[in-house]
Amino acid sequence: MNTNYLSKKYWTGKLLPSCVFLLFLATSNIAWGNYIPPKKPSRPSTPTGSDSGRGRGSCSNSANTELAVLAPASYFGQAVSIYPTFAWFVPKEELPNKPDIEFSIYEYDVNTNDKKGSYIQRLRQPSIPGIMKISLDKEKPGLVVGQKYFWQVKLICEENDDSKSIIVNAVVEVVATSPGLKLKLSDGKSSLKRAEVYAKEGLWYEALSTTLEGIENKEYQLKLLEQLSNSEQEEARGISNDEFKIQLEKQALNLRRIVNDEKKQ
Repeated sequence: MNTNYLSKKYWTGKLLPSCVFLLFLATSNIAWGNYIPPKKPSRPSTPTGSDSGRGRGSCSNSANTELAVLAPASYFGQAVSIYPTFAWFVPKEELPNKPDIEFSIYEYDVNTNDKKGSYIQRLRQPSIPGIMKISLDKEKPGLVVGQKYFWQVKLICEENDDSKSIIVNAVVEVVATSPGLKLKLSDGKSSLKRAEVYAKEGLWYEALSTTLEGIENKEYQLKLLEQLSNSEQEEARGISNDEFKIQLEKQALNLRRIVNDEKKQ
């Protein structure tokens, strides 16, 4: 019996298809790429903001998913643009009084882990169920590289009673653009490829906002949010501050629900 023939037959009939399948999985992971958080990100020691998630008012509804910022809470997400784009999620159940959304950004106070001084920019627009985004006004001075900024989204439930508003917030850290990043973005990549580059560079705000440029990026967008949810849940396990732990667990749960809601669309 020709054992060499049998070996070759086994290789082509059994092992080769398996290897091809494994190679497919490997290249699929490379193609989608994972968001890689900064190696040593700045982190809050307590929950960010003093009024996060307060109030219900006439905005109360039966939604399982709550108003949520689409950004890390366990550490400060990074951006290279001095006019970043910010994103959040508005529950898709109908809101009775069609409330407005008010976006504000402030300097960040490291001592209080809260906003500092008057707002730098404030923008207001009608709320739309689902993922919303907003970019800073380029007619005004941009953010400063090396600085951190506190941003918040307010759902105005009752115009004359601010205590009823629902508020969520996060902190963005503006970092310098590396020469390597410029090189990777220099050859006219598609928005999906650019999102992958930003994700691998740890630039959450650019990675997510780039996926919002077209519906064809939806699958990758949801992968980013799903990965952030898992990351926040994992971070929560190592937190001793109960309030902070609850905030991270809540953020992780909201992100999972958002991903599930968006997959149904």
